[in-house]
Amino acid sequence: MNRFIPASLTPTQQPVYIEDETELSLETSVDIYDGDHKSTYTYGILRLTTHRLLWVDEDNVRQRRSIALPLSSVARVEVEGGSFFKGPSKCSLQLMAVNAALPALVASKENHVVLKLHDGDVEKFVEKVKRTLQNEAWKKAAKKAEPAEFSTKHAGVGGVMRTMQKKNEDTDKEMGAAFTDLTALAAEAKNMVALAEKFAAKVRSKEGVSEGESSEFNKYLLSMGIANPVTKKTYGEGQLYHRELARQLADFLVTPLKKVGGMMLAVDAYCMYNVARAGASLISPDDLLTACSMFTELSLPLSLRSFDSSGVVVVQLNTLSDEAVAADMVRMLREGADATGATADDAWRSVSAAQVARAKNISAILAREHLLTAERQGALCRDDTVEGLKFFLNAFADEA
Repeated sequence: MNRFIPASLTPTQQPVYIEDETELSLETSVDIYDGDHKSTYTYGILRLTTHRLLWVDEDNVRQRRSIALPLSSVARVEVEGGSFFKGPSKCSLQLMAVNAALPALVASKENHVVLKLHDGDVEKFVEKVKRTLQNEAWKKAAKKAEPAEFSTKHAGVGGVMRTMQKKNEDTDKEMGAAFTDLTALAAEAKNMVALAEKFAAKVRSKEGVSEGESSEFNKYLLSMGIANPVTKKTYGEGQLYHRELARQLADFLVTPLKKVGGMMLAVDAYCMYNVARAGASLISPDDLLTACSMFTELSLPLSLRSFDSSGVVVVQLNTLSDEAVAADMVRMLREGADATGATADDAWRSVSAAQVARAKNISAILAREHLLTAERQGALCRDDTVEGLKFFLNAFADEA
């Protein structure tokens, strides 16, 4: 097993994919043998990607072990064992010479590893691995990273302009192919996501970009998609699918949640995530709610919450408390009054759900729940009149 290397995981215990890497298939309950000897890596989730074999703990949901075998280290793969009464459950991977540049996970003299699939079809899995080895996607990525040979054609201002023009033409062709129809869009989704990420890096590094322009670009980037979405085709329709979907949802939603104050409607999360799947099969509302209900069980940084007063369902960061929401409402009301020089008789001493929604760029129903939360905390009090429901600072709480 000295060709295996550590594999990075996200904070939600999802695999971190390398550039241009795509997940191809997944097997559950997989054991790894070092040669013919069973290792401690048992009953894990095995992902076949264009570049690696990724093994991740299946049972330990909070702190998963993860290792990877680069496909560049695999010489060949073949089915092993089996009998007339029982089909094969193992496959053998013959390994190439050790690459000293890679950090070996364990010391071993074995030149092959064995994978035991307790639940999957070994023969189909082996065929997938063989096709992936023949494709050699990792070589294409390495070739793309090699510097081009110097030529006077690319020298000087004219050369720079020709190079930029060529890149723009390639980009136009890629985008044109992607948007020809929905089928092509799905096929080109990964390339479009990579393209968006490159644009994002340029925006971040470029000086003089206004905050408004950056915000607008972030909206476009958010809609460009997820490179390896969790699907029922890959993960099945059981608990594993919803667990992995919960992890991917948590990875995806943390950043947009931070931008809107730590809470958003579940329906907004549903729409945002489905848009980001970039042509992959959409998830149902029930799938989203089931996955979100597992946030706490999986020790993820998000939680699903339903407000008793209205029945509104939201997704929120675990770091967001009712006390923090109340303090934010009080701060917004006080800062608004100070900024306008308002007195106790001025209208800005009160605040409505519509005002909070505009100020925080959230929906009116969520703004109303923020105000009701602050009222329950004793920070605000209400005045329900013909003009609508307005909230005021609780003067008695201030005196106390």
